[in-house]
Amino acid sequence: GVMYATAKADNTNPLEAGALRNFKSAIEYAATDKVVVIKNEADLKAFAAAAATTTADVVLANDITLTEAWTPIEGYAGTVHGHGYAIKGLTAPLFGTTSASFKGLHLEGVNIVESANPNVGALARAIVATDTATPSIEHCSTNGSLTVNCTEYAMKADAYSEFAIGGFVGRVNGASISDCQSDIAIDIQQVVASANTAVIYPSIAGVVGLVDGANLSNLESKGAITATIAKCASVTSNYGNILVPYIAGVAGYFTTANSTCKVANLTNRGKITISEGYFGKGIGTTDDTIGYEDIDPCLGGVVGYLEAAEATSLVNHGAISYAKGASYFHYIGGVVGMSGEKVKMTALHNHGAISIPNTISIACLHCAGVVAHMRNDGSLSDSSNNAAVEVKSKNVSTSSKTAMRFFRVAGVSAFARGLLSNCENNGGVTCDTTIETANNWQAVAVGGVVGVAYSKPVTDCTNNGRILAKFSGVKAGKDDASMRVTLGGVAGIASIPCQNVTNNANLETWNNHHTLYMGGVVGDMNYSGTDYAENGGYHNNGAVVVRAATTLNHKAVIGGCVGYAAGKLNNVNNNNASGFSFKAITNINDHSYIGGCVGWSKGVVSNATNAAHIAIPTGSALPKMVCLGGIVGKITSSPASHLATLCNQMVNFLGIMQNEWAGAQAFSSF
Repeated sequence: GVMYATAKADNTNPLEAGALRNFKSAIEYAATDKVVVIKNEADLKAFAAAAATTTADVVLANDITLTEAWTPIEGYAGTVHGHGYAIKGLTAPLFGTTSASFKGLHLEGVNIVESANPNVGALARAIVATDTATPSIEHCSTNGSLTVNCTEYAMKADAYSEFAIGGFVGRVNGASISDCQSDIAIDIQQVVASANTAVIYPSIAGVVGLVDGANLSNLESKGAITATIAKCASVTSNYGNILVPYIAGVAGYFTTANSTCKVANLTNRGKITISEGYFGKGIGTTDDTIGYEDIDPCLGGVVGYLEAAEATSLVNHGAISYAKGASYFHYIGGVVGMSGEKVKMTALHNHGAISIPNTISIACLHCAGVVAHMRNDGSLSDSSNNAAVEVKSKNVSTSSKTAMRFFRVAGVSAFARGLLSNCENNGGVTCDTTIETANNWQAVAVGGVVGVAYSKPVTDCTNNGRILAKFSGVKAGKDDASMRVTLGGVAGIASIPCQNVTNNANLETWNNHHTLYMGGVVGDMNYSGTDYAENGGYHNNGAVVVRAATTLNHKAVIGGCVGYAAGKLNNVNNNNASGFSFKAITNINDHSYIGGCVGWSKGVVSNATNAAHIAIPTGSALPKMVCLGGIVGKITSSPASHLATLCNQMVNFLGIMQNEWAGAQAFSSF
């Protein structure tokens, strides 16, 4: 026989005259099939009591309002057909751990307060595939609130604690979720790691906290997330008290061993606020206790840590902000906090502002409008940031910690070990940061598109957002590289060639730097290899500005397009007629190089044009030696490979010397 679905009237979405509503298809059953029909609260309770003994499909025939506290259903592995009806007033997850599938089910007025179980979601604590069942969630929705206080659970003596909190489901293993919407306001009131707990990995998100081996498609989260990740108790072991949270609008942590898993069409509209966040080992509130090195806390507008899977069309509209806290490492992305090795990402777009205030102490920060950190051999293409990225955190480096510190901020990706292509930044990037060092190595890289491009090219990328970079508290390190600030309109640092990259916005800096590398397109192009045939297409249409009261304790390397180039460059064009603006520079104690196209090049610069004026105003303190050039400030050439080249170099040398000194010129030996 055939049992047809009952269509529920939808008065909130009236039809236009002559239009037809597309109802779900009918459900077909054999004559011998058994179906559990639920019409009211009593039917639902009766099913819950017998759920472990049946595999029959469940069909809702009415909206159901719960009048008593709910206990999650356990042991069911069939399919629940909601038919567009809603279960209202849940005070606990509808299911505990289950292998069931859900279709067309709505959960309304959810009001869950949880403290005893770390896995929690309105629909289920966990949905797990088995050898005989591959669950799915389709055309479902949730709304309401979820409040979690994990102190009681976290105090248990666990060597390793992983828990997941999601608006729909806490944890999903081997299931798929598609065409669903979550409007759950999530309030994480407290997560505390006790002295007995070695590691806690909380995964928190608007739809699903932790995903392992699943496909996610056509999902939307609208609820706000507020989280307090509290200070740890006293440390009792070498590994104790490590908090590594993954927080995001849709999925907190996505991992899979299945290379065919995909993430597509995910949207977050809810604001994410970390009211208090202390991440790491033995976390305290002072700068000397900001945490443990080997952790990767990730915060993303859509996905916190996308460890594996192919991702397409991920969009964030929700603002991301902090109130106070501390961490050693931290990865904050408008769409994805961190992506794993070989992860391919296409059409990721951010429209939510990111704000990190000066009440946050972070030793190693990666923050960007789209993906904060891309691991090896991945790719990001056809993506954009369209909102402001503002960082005012205190970047701390103390002698009690390891020597390496990073501060990387960008419009699209702060640190990219993968290919960046056809990406665009349209949001302003602002850094007003205190940098504190104690004879340690500190790398600061800020770019309109990418902070550091490490192992794959940057191609066809554009920056349209103004970059403002102010750093205070900078202390001189032991050498030139100890405290280097690198700024670029497109890329702060590029360790790999760029091709056809354009900056259309102003790049401005001021205050206190030790060493400054600054370029309208790339601050430091330190690639000198020959693996790539083309290293060119650098176009700058924005002004390069050094504001008043800027102190440089070492050197300045500034170019209209590229600050420093370790190898050859081709097709370099600085088109901004307003050019360079140096309000006042003081205390330069080393050589400096300023060029209309390139500040300092160690390779050949070909097909270069400069339309900018270079002027250093009265009152600026010139360094020991300043090299100014309309195209290149300084060129360092390699030894001649041929006799003809050597002769040409000798002729040029003698010509220059005769303009400087009277009398005969000669070589003593060569």
